[in-house]
Amino acid sequence: MIARSAAVLGLDLGTQSTKAALVAFDGRTLGAHSVAMSFERPQPGWGEQSPAILIESAIECIAALTRQFPAVEVAAIGIAAQMGGAIGLGADFSPVTPHEMWLDTRADADRQELLAAFGPEILAKNGIIPFVAPRVRRWLRLDPTLRGRLARVVAPGGYLAGRLAGMTDAARAVCDRTQANLFGCFDVVRNAWDNDLAERCGLPPKLLPRIADAFEIVGFLSREMAARSGLPEGVPIAAGVGDGTGGWYAAGGVEPGVCIDTSGSSAHFAVTIDRFTHDPTGMLATMPSAMPGRFSLLGFTTSTGLTHRWMRQTFDLSYEELERQAAAVPPGANGVFAVPHFNGRVSPFESSIKGAFIGFDDKTGAGEFYRALLEASAFELEGWLKTARRLAPGVALESVVNVGGGAQNALWNQIKANVTGLTFRTARDEVNAARGAALVAGIAAGVVPREGHEWFAPHYLGAKTASPDPVAYAAYRPLAESYDDIFERLIPIYRRLRNLRSSNQTESQ
Repeated sequence: MIARSAAVLGLDLGTQSTKAALVAFDGRTLGAHSVAMSFERPQPGWGEQSPAILIESAIECIAALTRQFPAVEVAAIGIAAQMGGAIGLGADFSPVTPHEMWLDTRADADRQELLAAFGPEILAKNGIIPFVAPRVRRWLRLDPTLRGRLARVVAPGGYLAGRLAGMTDAARAVCDRTQANLFGCFDVVRNAWDNDLAERCGLPPKLLPRIADAFEIVGFLSREMAARSGLPEGVPIAAGVGDGTGGWYAAGGVEPGVCIDTSGSSAHFAVTIDRFTHDPTGMLATMPSAMPGRFSLLGFTTSTGLTHRWMRQTFDLSYEELERQAAAVPPGANGVFAVPHFNGRVSPFESSIKGAFIGFDDKTGAGEFYRALLEASAFELEGWLKTARRLAPGVALESVVNVGGGAQNALWNQIKANVTGLTFRTARDEVNAARGAALVAGIAAGVVPREGHEWFAPHYLGAKTASPDPVAYAAYRPLAESYDDIFERLIPIYRRLRNLRSSNQTESQ
């Protein structure tokens, strides 16, 4: 019997922090807690962390909530975790590699080789470029002894679920189906691994974890983790979702045409559709939703929040001051264009691209630079929308729900509305991936219905609104076209620079 004071708990393993949300069955957020997360970038292109950080940050978040709400009974735990990274497990479920994160670009050359050899097949089956297979391919090439030590390769969410459940056998490891396609050897339509494709991509099939539905209970909180977290032993743990998927789910991305704009360390723009399709050009990826029979056409960048942090640190200004100065600059940033892909472009994939500013002089200030970055993200979004309309011509795109830390940037929201012509509705702060994970946990435990509940009520999803200004929309048309033209002309230059960097690194070794 569930107590009257009961809730579900969602965890969001993000890039820069871990968050937890304690949510009542009717969707009311009771409490939340976050813990900063660290990762190492000892050299350009690196991005890794000890897997222990994932566990410690999650336990710290849970413990903080159990101390704050000792009378609340937790019916289930759900996880939404950063996607595209990989952790190698030994036979006893202990990690034998660091967590190589989604922003780590060391496997880009392997990814390029796999796309050159099997690109059309990978995109047709997975709906997205490969992330995990290139990492494993590189690991095994650099350290052949790993073949004898690796038992499974998991995403961060699968690792956390297993550790919370006290798993000591890697054969029990799981990957939820909403992010299995990031391995590069998943068949979305069949909802199964393609072992032949995995082998050809350099990922031995024996290393693949079991596919689990997002709403499947994959374990129960172990005695050790219960003692450390303050929860009772045996709390059910749902397989969960990727962090992007969790945020889209929390924001109501369940009906065709609903668009979710996520502005965080990376940025995603998801258009909900009701059939699997893929974009042969690679402009958009297709991700399975937590909701069966739903998918998200997805454009994303890997550097959005990181570029904003770089701006703040470089100019030694607060985000509020950067926004204030940028708001005083007219559309077009006084002729300054930015390339916002500091860690390579993903949609479509081009690893050679780095950041750039074009058109500045000695009078250009922080306001122009920051506005150019905000506008560049909006121009990218407009390109994704054009492709989404081509791939799903029968789906009406009318408004957008905006979530994530960047959703509180009113200027950025207005720029996006003016560039795209769509209305952006900013969700309340509590609508995030942790809330999506809690919703998944509630459905998995049978305490929250799949449909017809109050979690998607308008007061959660439309706290603020940015509507397009017709004059600004007209002004941005030629600017968006110029951005596309400049970007295309820069690609061969970026590739030449990449080759020069590779040549210099080879000569210095």
